[in-house]
Amino acid sequence: MPAGLNPAAWWTGAVAGAGVYVAVLLLSLAITTIAVIGAALGGSGDASVVPDNPFIPQDAMPSPWSILFSLAAQLPALAMFGSLGGAMDADLGMFGQMNVAMTIAFVPLLLTVAVVAFAALAGKYAQKSIPSATVLDRLAQSIITGVVASLLLNVVAAIAALRIPVGDGVGISLNAVNFGSVAMTFAVAAAASYWGRRKRGIPGASKAAFAFFLVRDAGRTVAIHVGVFLLVAVPVAVVVLGIKGGVSAVLSSLIWVPTLGLVMLGLGHLAAIGAVTVGGVGAAGATVSKHEFAYGVDGSLADAGLPVWAGWLLVLLVLISLTAASVHWYLRRGGQKARGVLGWAALPVAFLILGILLLWLTGIQAEVTTPLGGGGAAVGFAWWTPFLFALWGVGAEALSRYVAPHLAPLLPAALVRRIQRWPSVPFPAGAASAPAAGAPAAAGIVGTSTGTSAPQAAAPLPVGGVKVEHKPLSKKAKRNLIIGAGAAGLVVLLAVGGSIAVGVVKGANGPENVVEDYLEALVAGDAARAMEISQASVPNDQRLLLTNEIYSKATNRIDGFTIGKSTVKGNTATVAVEVTQNGQRLEDSVILTKKNPTFFNDNWSMGNAPTSFGMAVQGTGTLRFSADEGASAVLVNGVEVSLENATGRLDGYYELPAYAGSYELELATDSKYLGSNKVSGLVSIDARSSLDMARLELEPNEVFDAEVTKQVGDYLKACAAQTVVKPVDCPMSAYSYGDTRNVVWKITKEPTLRISSYYDGAWRFSSDEFGEATATFQEKSSFSSKGEWEDESYDDRFYLYGNIAIDDGGKLAVTFTD
Repeated sequence: MPAGLNPAAWWTGAVAGAGVYVAVLLLSLAITTIAVIGAALGGSGDASVVPDNPFIPQDAMPSPWSILFSLAAQLPALAMFGSLGGAMDADLGMFGQMNVAMTIAFVPLLLTVAVVAFAALAGKYAQKSIPSATVLDRLAQSIITGVVASLLLNVVAAIAALRIPVGDGVGISLNAVNFGSVAMTFAVAAAASYWGRRKRGIPGASKAAFAFFLVRDAGRTVAIHVGVFLLVAVPVAVVVLGIKGGVSAVLSSLIWVPTLGLVMLGLGHLAAIGAVTVGGVGAAGATVSKHEFAYGVDGSLADAGLPVWAGWLLVLLVLISLTAASVHWYLRRGGQKARGVLGWAALPVAFLILGILLLWLTGIQAEVTTPLGGGGAAVGFAWWTPFLFALWGVGAEALSRYVAPHLAPLLPAALVRRIQRWPSVPFPAGAASAPAAGAPAAAGIVGTSTGTSAPQAAAPLPVGGVKVEHKPLSKKAKRNLIIGAGAAGLVVLLAVGGSIAVGVVKGANGPENVVEDYLEALVAGDAARAMEISQASVPNDQRLLLTNEIYSKATNRIDGFTIGKSTVKGNTATVAVEVTQNGQRLEDSVILTKKNPTFFNDNWSMGNAPTSFGMAVQGTGTLRFSADEGASAVLVNGVEVSLENATGRLDGYYELPAYAGSYELELATDSKYLGSNKVSGLVSIDARSSLDMARLELEPNEVFDAEVTKQVGDYLKACAAQTVVKPVDCPMSAYSYGDTRNVVWKITKEPTLRISSYYDGAWRFSSDEFGEATATFQEKSSFSSKGEWEDESYDDRFYLYGNIAIDDGGKLAVTFTD
């Protein structure tokens, strides 16, 4: 063993690592329990909720109470930059084996901070209880703490994986363990433990002291900037989202609100946030990627459905917190102005690091891989965000030089003294400078692990805190200050009030109001109003069913709706809706665009926006039906509609634009012999149901039947009037062996007819039951013994075949065929 190592005491490092994980797990259990209670109170506590996807059905998700520990075990791994992922293998029989892998990654920052804090506290307590005398031994103890904490955190997360059944014998197991979670847990726990075990103070060399103070105070300045911002923004965000999302959003906020706070911090700094999606087909197929970013608070918050003025309040809050941080930097660094580029670099570099952390900590990634292809999506800030933050750092440095000196005298003297404790000053080349007047001594900077030893007299550390003189304000200065503050407050009040007023006026004409008016018109059967609002792109000669006369009589119209979240992105708005039709529900979105917007009215229009295939919520659906060839008009809800302009895929198949509902259809005819079957045609909010096609047919009526019966009877009478054994063009005949005379036919039973198909403007008919006729006559045949006339009779069965047609004059004619 190298000198300075004490393996006998290394068990304290292992205990510290175990203690770190136990504390983090208990905190995670508490957070998860609170979130599940919120879900239960919010009405979704019977099953876990996952985004819509083709792999994990919503009804397959277990109760969150049953997976409480599994969820709690995964959060620490996610906090250490793991990714919740797993694989599903399913045997699809003849379709082969399906392998699906999926991952999702986000960082619950509260637990990330907890790991750092608990590890530092554990290291500090272990060092105090059983001290490590050397730097090497403290490092060894910290490494053991990191190993144990990483081992416990990742092993427990792997064992307590989320197991979700997605079908018969098919399940998916999800856990957040990956190389990142293993390495990051070790690195964070070991580094934080070593920080907790370190000796207080720094070496006595002036250059080292200067570097230490510079790094420390730049970090503290950035921390103050972030802290002041989050102290205001986070509670407001919890309240606002609690109003929107209810109690479940509030009780789950410990998981998501730190990330949301950092997102708002980025937006307040005018950073661009958006999504990157990537998809590909096959192992070597083409890859398609899409980048969508909203720049600054205007587009970003508009996409989230928040007013623009709320985003500019974030910018204002950033400016306030930046000013506070610049005053701190001015008081900590001292009154001297560092010369050259290096003097301006410390704070911008610190802000650059903040931007990198923001990029790293706020991103959310998801990925799915299948044998047929895969895809992924990432939501976060744009890659140039750190450089934008570096520019803000330059602004903070400028504020500390030119604005902070005028603001510092306004602070309470006690606060100034606390801020200036051990201030950082630029270290000049050569000998150390003497303490400035009124500046505190450098005591406590250099010392032992207790942090209380005296300074080294041989090499005193440079101090040079700026002296702040608190001069009482004159009456004129107070008056000017009050007037200035009042004017600034009035400007802010007018700006916010004006933005709110404009927002209220615009809100009355917002996209969700347009959609609500449109759906109310559909519920009321007011097709004219719906057409006016939707501005549906339907040719005038196709608007046959889009009238109040027809639509007001339609049944099974949209009978209810709920307006959901509206998202505005540039000149396009998407409004989520849920509509019901006869018990059937459809969740969909209505897309609107701005049309000649003004300052007070965006003039949202549905007319220029694309619609989904088959969607009857926005625009119109299609009423489909077929009819006998030659039909010229149809009665829809009792109103005659010409078929001349109806479109069709083939002859006899028709399509007409229509709003959702059921329509009573029958063919229009002026013939006294014909009627039409009545059918119901449905235009459904479900695109699949709207593909159904009603069939319309002309049907003979009672007058038709009576006329056919009369003409058949007349025909048979004419046949019976013939005095030959084989009447001409008649269906019956008698058999004789010689000459006949005095032939008399009598129809003893008329046949019943069956009218069958309709073709080429005529109906086919045939006998359903045969007819009967009897012929009586005298016969003289060569077989007769005396060659005289003998009385004979013959019974015959016969069938009828033929056509029934109605000519252009409306006259019905029955023709008979052999």
